[in-house]
Amino acid sequence: MQHYSLGVHEQHLVAGLFAMEHPTLIATAPDPLIGAYFLGRMSGQAEKVMLRACRAFQIRPAPAWIEWATQSMTHICQHYGLLLCRHDPLGELWGVHPDWVWLWCKAMDTPYPSPRAHRLRGRLCGIPAHEIDEQYHTRQGTGAHAELLAPTFP
Repeated sequence: MQHYSLGVHEQHLVAGLFAMEHPTLIATAPDPLIGAYFLGRMSGQAEKVMLRACRAFQIRPAPAWIEWATQSMTHICQHYGLLLCRHDPLGELWGVHPDWVWLWCKAMDTPYPSPRAHRLRGRLCGIPAHEIDEQYHTRQGTGAHAELLAPTFP
């Protein structure tokens, strides 16, 4: 399994191609410029899953973006043959390869935060086992646990 991320130029290309197929996705984003960026990012992540570089990808939209992100992820997951899965307690949207839904279910049933949850989530996202930080939840950020500081979308 490879650990690969699309570059900014590739993300823009993917977003542009996807926008031509679904022009209302960017037009209806709360901020079209940010929407275009994240459309490319989500498409790039979905392509990695389709190519089996990883098993799944995840975003955590800000409340103002949840409707747009869900609509966009629905189109992206359909395009790449992935399943759109929601994990409501954390506000996450996942694009999951159909062969790995069992692992996604196992990960979502695991108490979070915990070392096991980080291990399973890392496995889904294609992070090599030796690089998964099982103690991620114990680190402190700016007065809050690290998992609460994870980047949100956007």
